[in-house]
Amino acid sequence: MSISVKSILANLDSEQIKAVKTLDGPLYILAGAGAGKTRTITHRIAYAVKSNYWSVNSILATTFTVKAALEMKDRLEKLEVSGVTVNTFHGVALEILKTNWQIITSAPFPELMDNRLSFLESICKSNSYNLSNIQIMAISDEISWMKTSLVPVEQYKESLSWNNHEALDFINTEEFLYIFDCYETIKSQNNRIDFEDILLIMAHGIERYPQLDNKVRGRYRHF
Repeated sequence: MSISVKSILANLDSEQIKAVKTLDGPLYILAGAGAGKTRTITHRIAYAVKSNYWSVNSILATTFTVKAALEMKDRLEKLEVSGVTVNTFHGVALEILKTNWQIITSAPFPELMDNRLSFLESICKSNSYNLSNIQIMAISDEISWMKTSLVPVEQYKESLSWNNHEALDFINTEEFLYIFDCYETIKSQNNRIDFEDILLIMAHGIERYPQLDNKVRGRYRHF
């Protein structure tokens, strides 16, 4: 038995129904853990598709974890909706970049780094930094924070106070920045990118290359 538009609204509370039926313009849903945000979002997508208001090919649903993305896909399938792009933020960006890489550059597509810790461990050993695995993981986290916060190397010290962010307590700032520089250099020499690079390159590509911007905006209309 096919799922109808009416049945999609069944077993939803009044606030969820209001969100599901709001199909134009931006919508912000604020709710605590376990309150039904994913249920509301997937039912909203199904309602829009079943109402012929949205095309499945023009919908992009993103989340933070692979587990959450798989859950969203599963829920949509149970609502008899297929063809929607559901992925993590990094997964979506990586797929777009792979498909449209030649718009940005003629160079080969870089390989995604699967283990940053091994890179950092090698750098630390070659420079005689006697650090534990936990400390190397902390350096990795600091690099991630630095890149996702768009902190330039020359403003790293100032950014600590601006962002109320504590510096690493087992290594001085100059040593950390040296490790960071080595990491970025080796990564570039080996034609590698990390997870932060995926989002940074994606954002750069959309801002810098109108052809890529138009392709992304032309395909996805509903986020």
